[in-house]
Parts: sequence; structure tokens; C-alpha cells
Amino acid sequence: MPTPEETVKAFVKIAPSATYTFDGDRESKSAELCRKNPSGGKECIQVALAAKELNVTMQNMGYFCQLPFDPSQTHMECVPIPK
Repeated sequence: MPTPEETVKAFVKIAPSATYTFDGDRESKSAELCRKNPSGGKECIQVALAAKELNVTMQNMGYFCQLPFDPSQTHMECVPIPK
């Protein structure tokens, strides 16, 4: 069975140039990781990582994560850092 980090890496590997979002309750040990499709929809997975751990995992994979500019939004947005 893959680790939560391996699950995230496999999901991101499918579309590495996509913008990813994730959200999870502060006390939760899981978070929802989503990516936007070119058609306008989104694909999501539930991972057994707290939002803080998911943030670190995404940064280690070369993504820059931040809160959106809209203060009413609480999710994190991650974009690939250009190489």
C-alpha cells in the first residue's frame, strides 16, 4: 500500500503543470487535493496528510503554495515553480 506522500506524487505526476489546491480542517489528519482540468472541471483525491504536511510535500515536489488573494477563500493554491 502506498504512503500518503506516494499517493500525492502519483496524482501530481499525471498533470505536473496544473494548478493544485488543497483544503483540510486545522485539526484533521486528512486533506483534499484537487487539480483543475483544461475543460474547467476538477479532479480530487483525499489523502491521509494534515494540510501542513501536504504543504511540505508539495513544496518538496517543486510547487509554490499560498493562500488565494480572495480573503473569503481558505484553501491553499500550489503552482509549479519554473525551472
